[in-house]
Amino acid sequence: LLATDGRRVYVAHDQAVDALSASNGRPEWSRALPSEATQPLRAGGLLYTGGPILNAATGTVASSATAYPGHQLPAGGHLYTATDTTLSSFAP
Repeated sequence: LLATDGRRVYVAHDQAVDALSASNGRPEWSRALPSEATQPLRAGGLLYTGGPILNAATGTVASSATAYPGHQLPAGGHLYTATDTTLSSFAP
């Protein structure tokens, strides 16, 4: 599971996500996740992992996994999440 923002390539696997330099492939940071990673998505300086929402540059936790569980999709100023049969929308 991969995502990129041109500066970094984000690799999600098992219960972790790694950020590699897009220019040379060197590791920049790695973060263990509390559950299986979903397709990572990079938007607005953040990295959405299906668990905690991370700062894309540093890998620090910007929002906990319990706040927005499931597959996450930011769009139009909202964050949409999907879990099994539930679709939720969050606004700032």
